[in-house]
Amino acid sequence: MIKQIFFVLMIFHGVLLFGQSEIKVVVKSGETVRDIAREHLKDPDLWEEILRSNNLKSPEQVKPGMTLVIPVESILKAKNQISKALKAINDATEAGAKTFAAQSINTAIELYNEALAERKAGNWKKSFDKAVLAEKQAGEAKKLAESKSKTTSDATVASGKGKIESKKPADPLWKDAPVRSKLFENDRLRTLSNSFAEILFQDNSKIKLSENSQLVIQKARVDLLQNKSESEVKLEKGNAFAFLSGKSPKKDFKVSVPGAETEVNSKAFFLKKEEKSTKIANYDGEIALKGKGKSVVVKENQGSTVSDNGSVSDPKNLLPSPGIKFPENNAKYLADTISFAWNPVTGARRYWFQLATDKDFNNPVFTSKTLTVTSYKLTLEPGVYYWQVSAEDADGFPGPYTKPSVLFVESKTTYAYLTIQSPQNETVTDKDEILVTGATDLANTIEINSNKVDVDPNTGSFSLPVKLTKGNNSIVVKAVNPNGGENSVTLRIKYEVDSVIALQFDPSLLKDMSGSYIIPSSEFVLRGTTNASAQVLLRSTVQNYHLKTFSNENGEFTFTLQKFTRADSFYTTIVSRSGHRSVFADRFVLDDVQPVITLSSEPPQFTNKKMLEITGSCNNVRTIEVASGEAVINGETFSYRTELRPGQNQIDLTAVAPNGRTMVIRRNIYLDLEAPVLGAYNMTPLKVPADRYITVTIAATDISGLKRTAKLIYSAGEDVFSETLLYNDAAGMYQGRFLVRAKTNTDLILRSVLLEDYFGNFKEYKLK
Repeated sequence: MIKQIFFVLMIFHGVLLFGQSEIKVVVKSGETVRDIAREHLKDPDLWEEILRSNNLKSPEQVKPGMTLVIPVESILKAKNQISKALKAINDATEAGAKTFAAQSINTAIELYNEALAERKAGNWKKSFDKAVLAEKQAGEAKKLAESKSKTTSDATVASGKGKIESKKPADPLWKDAPVRSKLFENDRLRTLSNSFAEILFQDNSKIKLSENSQLVIQKARVDLLQNKSESEVKLEKGNAFAFLSGKSPKKDFKVSVPGAETEVNSKAFFLKKEEKSTKIANYDGEIALKGKGKSVVVKENQGSTVSDNGSVSDPKNLLPSPGIKFPENNAKYLADTISFAWNPVTGARRYWFQLATDKDFNNPVFTSKTLTVTSYKLTLEPGVYYWQVSAEDADGFPGPYTKPSVLFVESKTTYAYLTIQSPQNETVTDKDEILVTGATDLANTIEINSNKVDVDPNTGSFSLPVKLTKGNNSIVVKAVNPNGGENSVTLRIKYEVDSVIALQFDPSLLKDMSGSYIIPSSEFVLRGTTNASAQVLLRSTVQNYHLKTFSNENGEFTFTLQKFTRADSFYTTIVSRSGHRSVFADRFVLDDVQPVITLSSEPPQFTNKKMLEITGSCNNVRTIEVASGEAVINGETFSYRTELRPGQNQIDLTAVAPNGRTMVIRRNIYLDLEAPVLGAYNMTPLKVPADRYITVTIAATDISGLKRTAKLIYSAGEDVFSETLLYNDAAGMYQGRFLVRAKTNTDLILRSVLLEDYFGNFKEYKLK
């Protein structure tokens, strides 16, 4: 009989727990309020909620025999909804929301964090409402990401701080790279002092680039039809953390290291490019390194150094993570100076410390890589913070970071509850008035742009139409509670009256006679400009292209056209931020034929004629460009006349096809108007008796070639003689041997020599 009664009571208790909004618990002897929270709420730290529900101020007021009321159903509803919100955020992230719907997914994450904060504060209804909004926002982010997943962007500057710059291969200078900038194959990205950047790839892999660092995207390719991605990066300077989404047949992410081949089977690792080497610290899986005559495998929590000349060091174990001392995870503090401390690690040269307002550390508050102590103090404003620490060894390898710890910093005055329902921040509208709605606690007062607004005494909701001026508008909504605690939200709203939408494709894109754009290859990157932050949709009539992207803050956008056929018509739809829509129709044709020019005859390498004429035939040529203008084209022939300058002349004929492709013919022609130059000369002997032979040598140079003979004048006493010298190719000079027919033994004197080249340029040199 006793067993039956006990069984009935247990059933009744279960009905109260899951069927009613509250349960009643009688405190047993020796039982604490934490014990009751552990048993009925599955969390001993929720003991404050039990006190609050029973109007108790301290645990000492809980006595044996006392009946406590616990709102179990509200707690369970909030917990279940938070789990749903987390699942929705994870689903959206897997769908690529951080790349294609960054603003929406970040809003969902913020709402989720707010739901967690409300849960910790015991505000279960508010926690439930925040989690519902987070789940809804994550669902919208997932839909947006799925609709934009066919965008042609290869990588995105997802977040960053400070000075971030990018450079394309053909650009002479670096340019600013704001957040949401797109990066393509062979683009470079760098950070300057006190700056960082996070690059997000389409497979959700990301690279965090530290300050004073630089990398190049060596490969970034996407096969949209088969949903395959292939990426490869190279760190050229500084250091970076890599967080990869994993390797699969659908995606391949590679890291290029000078001096070694790499095979990455890791999801988390660190790179540091030094002057002549690269340090690699691995925190997951394995990284295979193959250098000159040596291969190693860097396993989890190991590091290795690769020299640029190919030598690879043996892997060494990294230092372990420091143990967190305080603040503990989920600790709560009032806004003030807060001390952070961790356990020392044997062998640590220094410690890396990070504090941010998000768990991915994309919004840093304080960062240091030079701490030699195991504690640090910071003064923090109210908010939610995350922090982590790593130990660096004597060789400069950072060990794994501690698991991020969350810290709640609350205001010394009570925080006034405020939520804005509409409009969303950064809204663009074509109306001159916008309705601001929201909700607050019943006892709070609300001001919108310093104007007091009535709060509904039953629901806490409020609303006020606000007039807008053209351009950017700021709307400040402030809530104040009876204790003086404040909370304000600033909305940035843009009022756009002008509905004009412009579209311009890359000015370097040529057109044919019919006005159609000429595509130079079957795979082509189409670039253009339109309104800033507008949605751009590209649809073709032949190949059934349906591509979508968004223009950046400068109005720039890109599409990658693959397997383009001979001709197609495109309809480009532009939807501005204010909702205005325009459709543009353009025709594109493929012309990948090279221009061809052929010379009728080769021009001379040397000439003494100032005017030069070059003729020839041409095919698929629009213009033939030269330094002084253009050649004359007549059908399939061309001619070009130019006046040569004395000396070397470089003639470049650049044939340009209608599609912009080029062919260059270069010829070098020397205009020789100068006489030969006299060099050293000699005569032996200088004095001979009558009827004896003498030998004369004279060196000379000329760019176009010397004449085979030279006229020599010499004298013997009062007698003057003329002789002919012959040019000796082997000796490189004029030579002659003559019989002197002087009357007596006398001195011989060289008087002059006449030098001449093949073009008739001559000069008589007086000899001494």
